[in-house]
Amino acid sequence: MMAMTASQSLGHDEVPSLQSGTSYDLAVIGNSTYSCIIDRTSRGLFEIKLENFESSVQFYDGCDSLILKTRLTSSEQILAYLLTLYSGEIVEVTDFCPRFESNGRSFKPSMLVRIVTPVQGVPQISVRCLASIHYNSQFPDIETGSNHIKFEGSDIKIRLQTNLSTSIIRNETTFALVEPQYFILSSDEPFNKSIEKVATEYLSKTKSYWFNYCRTINLPFSYQRQVMRCVMQLRLLAFDETGGIINSLTSSIPNQIEDAHISDMRYCWLKDSIFTVNALHKVQAIETLENYISFLINIARFSLKKEMPIETSYHLVINKSRTYEQETVCLAGYEGLHKINIGQPFFNFEMDSVNPIGSIILAINYMFYDIRLIKLSKQANLSFVQDVLVKLAERAYCIFKRPLKYHLSYLKMAQDNLNAYIEGLAQSSGPQKIDYLEKLNIEYYMNKVAEIKKLGINTHSLVLISTSFKSLSQLCSKIAKRSQSVMNFSYENHDEEKHDRYLMEQSQIWEIRSIEVKEFVNKYGWCKKNQTYTSFIQVKQIPGKEEEQDKLLMLIQKKSKLSSSINLKHLDMQLYSHIEQQPNANGGFDEEEEKLYHLPDTHLLLWHDLDFITPHDIKFKQSFTRLQDYMINNPNLRLCEYLWQFNETGFLPTYASKVISPLITYQSTVLNSSSHNMSYESNDYGGLHKTISTQGSESSLISIQLNAESKYLGNFPESQSLVHFIITAFKLSKQWENIL
Repeated sequence: MMAMTASQSLGHDEVPSLQSGTSYDLAVIGNSTYSCIIDRTSRGLFEIKLENFESSVQFYDGCDSLILKTRLTSSEQILAYLLTLYSGEIVEVTDFCPRFESNGRSFKPSMLVRIVTPVQGVPQISVRCLASIHYNSQFPDIETGSNHIKFEGSDIKIRLQTNLSTSIIRNETTFALVEPQYFILSSDEPFNKSIEKVATEYLSKTKSYWFNYCRTINLPFSYQRQVMRCVMQLRLLAFDETGGIINSLTSSIPNQIEDAHISDMRYCWLKDSIFTVNALHKVQAIETLENYISFLINIARFSLKKEMPIETSYHLVINKSRTYEQETVCLAGYEGLHKINIGQPFFNFEMDSVNPIGSIILAINYMFYDIRLIKLSKQANLSFVQDVLVKLAERAYCIFKRPLKYHLSYLKMAQDNLNAYIEGLAQSSGPQKIDYLEKLNIEYYMNKVAEIKKLGINTHSLVLISTSFKSLSQLCSKIAKRSQSVMNFSYENHDEEKHDRYLMEQSQIWEIRSIEVKEFVNKYGWCKKNQTYTSFIQVKQIPGKEEEQDKLLMLIQKKSKLSSSINLKHLDMQLYSHIEQQPNANGGFDEEEEKLYHLPDTHLLLWHDLDFITPHDIKFKQSFTRLQDYMINNPNLRLCEYLWQFNETGFLPTYASKVISPLITYQSTVLNSSSHNMSYESNDYGGLHKTISTQGSESSLISIQLNAESKYLGNFPESQSLVHFIITAFKLSKQWENIL
């Protein structure tokens, strides 16, 4: 990868860092193939520098545009020989990545177009364009032509084409900007038109594309501009070639400035895939939705075929495994505060503790219900149900029954990948380094095994699994009964007696297993001491006793809607016994154990959307109160980090979307409101937005976290924050029919 716009680099002299103490006033442009992060003064390794620079402002060219404009203003100057005050010059930098329809195909090249225009006075500017390869560890050869500069490395060629003299760029000469200057940074291919015509044409067509795209999406009455921006940013995180949606574009910006570890966020995280699908469906982004579900199906088929565990995160190219995490030594990181890690560790607590398989099953089920998913409908048949959905569910049931075995197999697979990485270093590294890495690998593996054994089962994973079993049960029943709600299913070669009997049997199996998992969560995931659901459940497996089996069967029979009799063979009689945590000498628990086994995490706030629990359920109320108390009293967690805000040009949702959503549902239930949707003007949630309305990204970037004191925003633009913002905005908004 060649870096042309970047954070602080060590490879070149005087590469500017972002201003100390500011928020991340950065903006993103892209076209679902290529993306750039640009700061509000157009600095970096492709920089426009204005003499006597004083201030800048950055904005998108309309709420329905991904054309970014940055205006740089110089300070006022007193011309001594005229004894007059000369007002500051203004230069406008327009940046975009082309995207439009051409000859019946989508044109979205890896290309950045930059147009620099004088707005006021005669600005004195200089242009710098440098390049580095492989995270600033190598520098390409540079070849200069009459109207282009070519950067060529071992595996990449990039050409900067411009109407400006290339010697001015190479020498970083200051000149008077009297007319627009055009720059196109792309692959090493010349144009058959002038740069001015190409840039102007691409600008017009790209603006039209995003204008037309925004006209097709569904918006709530309130927050129209914010949701529109949210959908466009989510579109940038989607890779059209495979359908994957990455978590974030950045590798070097911490979630919060105090973070000791910086994670590479440029992977597809799957644990919230059902909410991603829900959000895309709400805004009617059908193409992105269909591509994303196809991506999930391909992951499922790939893992089942290879008999590999489904990982919690994937590369945009599915058969490309996660790169083993390694630190870059040639990049300083954001403000020089942190190292930069490329790739991800082969077992990450934050990511890998929540298994995504239940979320994937729920997301894939959409393909059977929406008639517009034409490409997916071709796969919607009995064979798909048998070979993909049922097999995924069987694997999920094994995770529930034997979590340690599953996690160890997952860890073993990751270790094999790491061993392959170490073997690949054999030719380039000495034996001492290889020996050191192998010892480190074994030590790390043993530590992770101990960590997995200690943690137990993640409660949210089981909630997803239980809900996915229920969804699969309902789907099988509807297909067998020819329900009109199943819009996409091919009954070609369908043996009514044989296949319908199979479907009804599967419906029964997954219904009773859904109940089994749910009752397990209610029994072992509930902490009596704190009256709350816990983040993890620590259990040990024991052989099923007859009385315990009978008790479980009676419970399932009582709660089952489809089953008048239960077949014992459908249940794995490997039962559990809860491991009670023992208090320390002071009668309490250490902070880590308290958080894991006696407190809920924010995933609890999603359970009502999964139809696992209702907001008026006494256990949900008690758990939410406990979580709220923990958020307020814990010095490391600010309540404002769980709120979201917006202003005229941008918005910043954080984890608060997860908090506000159940509050809306809960309040409407308690007040017996006639409408599930609540007015922004009629409740306190709107006031919460305004409270922190001055804190946010000027150009609408969506952050993982917000620190109200330091004004720092977390890693961005983060897909799950975008997703939960969309879902919450629809809940907060007035209904269209109540307005018109």
